[in-house]
Amino acid sequence: MPRVKGRAYTCPQSVNVFLKRAKGFVSGPGVMYRQAIEFTRRAGAYATRDRRKRSGTSANLWVVRLSAALSAAGGISTTLHPRPRRRRD
Repeated sequence: MPRVKGRAYTCPQSVNVFLKRAKGFVSGPGVMYRQAIEFTRRAGAYATRDRRKRSGTSANLWVVRLSAALSAAGGISTTLHPRPRRRRD
């Protein structure tokens, strides 16, 4: 197996990526590589979770605003909620 060369450049680059992501973290996680990896992974998981949660709350807010606007305008909008047609037999 050939020996690996050229890590002198690539290894610090990957370290710098994690430390840049951890910029602003207090004390160890913002300075130490292993802690930066752990904290940035956890922060990414929280960010994904909260993005999904925020989209759900914005959908709920949209429904509340829409119903308030429709009730102020005088009831249910037929363009949004068309009434079912009667069948002709």
